[in-house]
Amino acid sequence: MKCPNCGANLPDDKLICEKCGAEFQIVPDYDVNVEGEIYDTLKDIGGSGRSKKDREYKDMEFDDNPNLLSMLINGRNGKGTYILLALIVVLVVVIIVVMGKRVSRQNSLEYQLEMANQLVSENKLLSAVPYLEKAYKIDGKTEHLFKIADYYYSAGRINDAIYTLMEVADTDSSSVTDKETAYRKVVTLYEGASDYAGLANILKNCTLDSIKKDYAKYMVAPPVFNFEGGTYNETITLKITSPLPGGEVHYTKDAATPNENSEVFSSPLFLEYGNYTVNAVYVNAFGVSSEVVTQKYLIDVEFKFEPIILTDSGEYTKATQIKAEVPAAQTLYYTTDGTEPTKESNKYTEPIQMPYGKSTFKFVSFALDGSQSVVVTREYDFKYKSAATPEGCERYLVHKLHERGVLSELYEIDNITVGKKTGRSGYFKYVFTTAYPIEGQDDYFFLVEYNVDDMGNVYKTGDIYAMHVVNGDKIYKVSILGPDKYGLIDF
Repeated sequence: MKCPNCGANLPDDKLICEKCGAEFQIVPDYDVNVEGEIYDTLKDIGGSGRSKKDREYKDMEFDDNPNLLSMLINGRNGKGTYILLALIVVLVVVIIVVMGKRVSRQNSLEYQLEMANQLVSENKLLSAVPYLEKAYKIDGKTEHLFKIADYYYSAGRINDAIYTLMEVADTDSSSVTDKETAYRKVVTLYEGASDYAGLANILKNCTLDSIKKDYAKYMVAPPVFNFEGGTYNETITLKITSPLPGGEVHYTKDAATPNENSEVFSSPLFLEYGNYTVNAVYVNAFGVSSEVVTQKYLIDVEFKFEPIILTDSGEYTKATQIKAEVPAAQTLYYTTDGTEPTKESNKYTEPIQMPYGKSTFKFVSFALDGSQSVVVTREYDFKYKSAATPEGCERYLVHKLHERGVLSELYEIDNITVGKKTGRSGYFKYVFTTAYPIEGQDDYFFLVEYNVDDMGNVYKTGDIYAMHVVNGDKIYKVSILGPDKYGLIDF
């Protein structure tokens, strides 16, 4: 290669002439004539097959890639443009219709149920829930909510299951049958979780009598006082009860808050003088407590002394004596028929064996100066778990005595079975008293023998028979060993 400046030869790898120092240009300078020659050559080659009319448009500008949009913009072919616009409009309408049908189907009840069933068949229970919820919004059928609750339960989401069931129970449009079904399912769930406090709260707001009746044992309710708090000018006998079965009422009289460890209310409280603050709470068999009820009393009466009765009112299942403490300067009287005691009533001299069954004792004391105490009432309910009755014991004893030859003949007088004894006038009857404890043994019912002579006079023979309170086959004669001490004699 030669240098364009001085003509000296240049090596192939050199760009500067070593002789004159001129730089060698690989790209030649621009030459307008050369460009024109190239253009004419290309024109001749490219235009050899074109028509004259085509060559007339050689200066027009065309899109390199013609398309529909450019045709619309440049306004070519007006008729085609209208057709194209119509096709576009039709296409848009078709798309809208198709999408509308799809959306409509996806909002239909059939679609929700179809999708829910498909997901359930795939064991995707929770995924089916939204579809069933939408189905419920569409037709309002509670069967969808029951399914949702079942699916939540199967997935271990107990609270969600309860919430869904309570939606059925609390919805006005639900039928009574559906509400009852929902409550029963809720009770079962709470029972399974041993959540008795939550169950009591649910039942508290229930309006269905059938549910409250069937599940009353789980409910709680505040205790009821037979006297409202206030000021009284007389002594009052306070009773605290609960309208629900199965639980217990606990109370305090010292203003302390009661709980399941407080004293159980089992007998009336006698408020006689002064201020009292009584708190009570109901606790059901599952340890759930009601709200505490408080009543305050002022008993404003003239102070009077009262008899001291040591045996409290209540239920008893063992032979018990009713005991009183009587000061030396007082005399105690009592009644058992509900009347007010006076100096003409029974005089208390020693403990009284508690009568079998229910009884009411009223006591009053009189001081040496003749002043009278207040009347104190005690109510007792003494019974065993056996089905024995006083009448049954009397009838059974008569027949047993006849079997053993003590009585030679039996017959009825005023619907009472009596017997005769050989060589004795009149007839013999046996009167139930109550139960007595036999030292070192069980309790026994005592029955006293009476003889009614031919003149109708009645007197005790002195014989007393004992029957075991549970096993009546054990019959003995009673021997009195001393005060409140008895023995049994076979005969």
